[in-house]
Amino acid sequence: MHFNSILTGSTVEVASSASLTVFQNMHDFWFNTCFAFLVTHELDAVRHHEWRILPLFNLIKSDELGFQAFTVAHVPLQMLLFHQCYTNSDTQLQWRTGLCIFSIIHLSLHWFYRKHPLYTFHNWLSWSLIAGCAFSGAMYLLQ
Repeated sequence: MHFNSILTGSTVEVASSASLTVFQNMHDFWFNTCFAFLVTHELDAVRHHEWRILPLFNLIKSDELGFQAFTVAHVPLQMLLFHQCYTNSDTQLQWRTGLCIFSIIHLSLHWFYRKHPLYTFHNWLSWSLIAGCAFSGAMYLLQ
């Protein structure tokens, strides 16, 4: 199979089995895209001080302590998600499905909180990350 390189204009020879690998498992593609949007959203969430509106975290009066608690809480959470979603196990499918369902619930939570006085995710980048996560999660669930 031949592909023309957009950057160089040259023709690239690719074995047909390798060229199909990218598209053989769209289920993994949509899950990985959902997960990538979610992790990137969490970076944006730190910028927007999301702990100020999250239940339990919003009880912490010190902004510095809230930031630290929010950040540290993500270490075991991310460890659990990475382990359960990327280890070939009997529960991998359930964890991936749960995360993708959460991505849609997460979008609705952001929609619900959008008028909260401390909510600051009012820009195109924040909403692209949130909606991209939900869209990818929905596509995974529809596969």
